[in-house]
Amino acid sequence: MKKLLPLLVLVFFSASCASVKDIETLDARYQAQEQSIEALSKQRREIDKALAPIQQNQAETDARIKSMRVELAESQGRIELLERQIQALHTDRDAGAQALLDLTEDLEDLKAAWRQMASQLGFDVDLEAVRAKRISAAQKSANATASAENATMAAPETKPPAPKDPAQTLYDSARAAFEAKEYGKGQLLWEEFASTYPKHKLVSNALFWQGECYFQMKDYARAVLKYQDVIDKHKKSIKYKTALLKQGISFMRLGRIKAGRLLLQDVVDKFPKSTEAKRAKGILKGN
Repeated sequence: MKKLLPLLVLVFFSASCASVKDIETLDARYQAQEQSIEALSKQRREIDKALAPIQQNQAETDARIKSMRVELAESQGRIELLERQIQALHTDRDAGAQALLDLTEDLEDLKAAWRQMASQLGFDVDLEAVRAKRISAAQKSANATASAENATMAAPETKPPAPKDPAQTLYDSARAAFEAKEYGKGQLLWEEFASTYPKHKLVSNALFWQGECYFQMKDYARAVLKYQDVIDKHKKSIKYKTALLKQGISFMRLGRIKAGRLLLQDVVDKFPKSTEAKRAKGILKGN
């Protein structure tokens, strides 16, 4: 029995040593796994951070497209309503001849504006400008007809051509450059217009369209400044609420989400029934 005691002590001691070593090995493996998990978590956070701007831009784009689809549907509804009214007036041509003519002209204006808006998804259509072009073309046609009739009845008179309005010519040139997607040229022409004719009735439009040129060129910081000129100096302009909307979108494009959301909410609060408010709501829901 005395001979077995040392042997038992040796076996017990050896078993104890093995257990400590196993625990240390398991602890080392546990720490290695923790480090691996932390590394994977860090990679996941970096991926999420990289994906955040992409997801934000996608949400904004989806919201804008949804808002524009609503606008297009409303325009289409107005066109269909006018077409039904015209069809009804055809049943009484004598009594409604003048009304039919007016509605037909308005229908053509709306169709032209609708086509422009549909092709650009967000292009700010100036219906008054469309109507003015149509009236100008009709006047030129009437003048040409009258001149031809007078030529057959009397000797032709030599009349000096009517002088063109240089301000309108400059503004139209800027608009043509924008529609041709020559945004840099359009911005310079509208800037020249605003500085040359600071009291002109279209100066607020010229400031707004400069902002649009910068926006299209993705120079959102300069776009914000031009929209601010409209907001500060032309509160009664038809471009005021659109400038608020586009300034909010520009801030969001610059990564200043909070400032952008405040401006978009301002549009909704001040002009709740406007098209701009609908677009603002759509963007706010997407962010």
